Amino acid sequence: MYNDRMVIHAGEGHTGRLTKKDVVSEFRRGEILEAARRVFAGRGFAAATMEDIAREAGIAKGTIYLYYRSKGDVYGAAAEQGLRALHERVLEHLRTAATAFDKVKAFISTKAMYFEDNADFFRLYYAELCDLAAHSAHVHEDSNRLYLEQVQALEKGLASDFPDRADLHSVCLAIGALTYGVITRRLRGWSTASLEDDIDSVVRFAWLGVAGR
Repeated sequence: MYNDRMVIHAGEGHTGRLTKKDVVSEFRRGEILEAARRVFAGRGFAAATMEDIAREAGIAKGTIYLYYRSKGDVYGAAAEQGLRALHERVLEHLRTAATAFDKVKAFISTKAMYFEDNADFFRLYYAELCDLAAHSAHVHEDSNRLYLEQVQALEKGLASDFPDRADLHSVCLAIGALTYGVITRRLRGWSTASLEDDIDSVVRFAWLGVAGR
């Protein structure tokens, strides 16, 4: 489901050179989390079992417990890895966008396309949010923090083009809200438009808020 091969542990990152054992562990964690996302997306959090995840990953159930203590820990790591991969993608696309308009479009389209590509897993995230919060509250805290960092990156990217806008932070927060609005509509099946049309409509509306005053 997630094509990013960079594995980031919940709230952690490696510094320095990885040993062969570290590389094997990272690869095995990645296999487990990819299998877990498929299982959670297909069965839901409550119905999914560690046996299901092990079977999907092609490993013994005991191997999972070498890395994660519980199904809740597996879910938390899978969700956080996905959210962090999205975060890095958003920041990279903002860095490489050439114009202010391109930055607004990159912010919106990167998020919308990522959720579309991983729709089944994130439908679970929305549908079972209350139950999942009991198992992985830190994921929601980290998600909010990463979201604010993305908004700040957008604001920084637009600041040189709109130096006199004292409300630029509020405008960028509004763009974030618009983006998650279209993501939510699509995840819940409320939109009948194509992804490209939904992105274009939000980009046009957001750009009016930035440059059309």
